[in-house]
Amino acid sequence: MREMIFTAIAIALGSSIGGTVYWMQTKDEDNRFVVFKTDGSLAADVLDPRDGKPIVRVAGGDEYDFGTMGKKQTLKHTFVIHNDGDYPLQIKLLETSCKCTLADVDEEEIPPGKSRDLTLEWTPEDYSEQFSQNARIQTNDPEQRILELRVVGRVSVPVRPSPQELVVTRIAVAEGFSEFVDILAYEASDLEVTDVAFVDSDAAQFFDFEVRQLTADDAPIQEDSTVQSGVRVTIKGRPGLPLGPLLEVLKITTNQTADDVFEIPLMGRVVGNYELNVSGGVSFDKNRNLIDLGQMNANASKTLDLTLYIRGEDAENAQITVPVQDVEPSEVISVEVGDKKKIGALVTVPIKLTVQGNGQSLSLLGPKVQDLGRVTIRTSDQTTPTIQLFLKFALTE
Repeated sequence: MREMIFTAIAIALGSSIGGTVYWMQTKDEDNRFVVFKTDGSLAADVLDPRDGKPIVRVAGGDEYDFGTMGKKQTLKHTFVIHNDGDYPLQIKLLETSCKCTLADVDEEEIPPGKSRDLTLEWTPEDYSEQFSQNARIQTNDPEQRILELRVVGRVSVPVRPSPQELVVTRIAVAEGFSEFVDILAYEASDLEVTDVAFVDSDAAQFFDFEVRQLTADDAPIQEDSTVQSGVRVTIKGRPGLPLGPLLEVLKITTNQTADDVFEIPLMGRVVGNYELNVSGGVSFDKNRNLIDLGQMNANASKTLDLTLYIRGEDAENAQITVPVQDVEPSEVISVEVGDKKKIGALVTVPIKLTVQGNGQSLSLLGPKVQDLGRVTIRTSDQTTPTIQLFLKFALTE
């Protein structure tokens, strides 16, 4: 029995010592079996390092700068993919954000010391200060399984507005406002603005326009040497603008190409001594004076209770009316103005607004202002002659 125990111990010690010696003899050797996973379109490789390995290299780098391009201009760049290794390099185009062509697509294998071409083609459809397009290539190079080729650049803008929208946060109804937009030309030295108008012509009565050429003393030309010429369009809102949201679109036409017609959003809020409130849990956006009723049955009826709050020394003398011609569409919207009440320093005016379906479908869901219902509340106050209220709803059969 004792001999068997000594024998087992000897075997265990022998195995341990033998394993240790083997480890010390082989610890500096490379693993001879390396498995490269692919997406299935390339054959999986089990390479013996003694057979060599592929090494992918892109001549000139994996990114190319097109520089400045024109809108709808097509440019191409050919990347040359080399195999600097001593084992065949496999490549496969996985995905691309632009148009790419792979020379000799049927030959997905690049022998050692050889190369293949991959051409990236890009046609910008719009202007952009910076663009970046890429193609992803799968390889069997163990050090770079995914190769990303990229083209970058800028799309030149012959003419552009600055800024692209005008935002006036708070406009005092008794004061009006003044803002400007510059139209800048980067290729033409003779830029002119030939017409300035609002998309909604009803807004013109509240505004004045001034147009002048930019000079070398103006900041846009001083700060950007690429600007060849420019025009400044100043928009002046007169005192007495309709109280509530200012949502207009300014259309500016130039003497350049037909594409150079610019629509500039003009947004803000006109504030004064008048404020609307809607009760009854109805969605009401005070910043836009917009009531959202959603969808209603074409035969349904909904009545809203509104309150107009008036402040100021002449609040008690203000006369409030809503002529039927100022209700759109008057076929389904009606308004009734109640008697004024004085509550402390405030004067309140109740207004009842009813939407009555007439059995016909109607959509006034916007998003444009002209595609909403509208109620114009008129006052006898010369500083605030009108207050605009918008309704968003649809009648469905």
